[in-house]
Amino acid sequence: MLDELTSSEVADWYAFAEIEPWGTGVDDFRTGTLAAVIANVNRNPERAPYSPGDFMPTWDPVERAARAEAAEEANAAAFAAALIASAVPDPDAPAPTLTADQVAELARLDDAELGAAIADLDAAEDGMRATHERAQSRRRAALEGGR
Repeated sequence: MLDELTSSEVADWYAFAEIEPWGTGVDDFRTGTLAAVIANVNRNPERAPYSPGDFMPTWDPVERAARAEAAEEANAAAFAAALIASAVPDPDAPAPTLTADQVAELARLDDAELGAAIADLDAAEDGMRATHERAQSRRRAALEGGR
C-alpha cells in the first residue's frame, strides 16, 4: 500500500486520523464507554465513578500486571464478603456490612490466612445455625404447648 501512496497522501491520512480516529483503539474506547455507563448506573454511590479506560484492554505489561493484581485483590475481597454474608443462617436476619477498611484487610490475606478465616466463618456459621435451630425448636414447642 505504501508503494502506491505518496508521502503527502500518507501525511494527509495521519492528519485525517487525528480529526476522525478509526481502528481498534476507537472501537475499544466506544465499548469501554458503554461498559462504563452501565457500570456507573449500577455502582455503589460511595465508589468512584468508572471511566472507559477501566474497561479497555491494556497492552503495557507493567500496567497489565498492576490491573491484574488490583482485580485479584477486588475478587478476593468480594469472595470474603460473600463468605461473611453467607454465614448468616437466618434469611430474615440482616447481612453484615463491611467497611472499606475491612474489605481491604480481607483482600490482603494470603492463602493460609484466608483458609483460617474461612474455617472461622464455618465454625461461626455452625454455631449460629445451631442457635437458630434451638430457638426455632423452642418456638415450635411453645406453640404446640399453647394449643
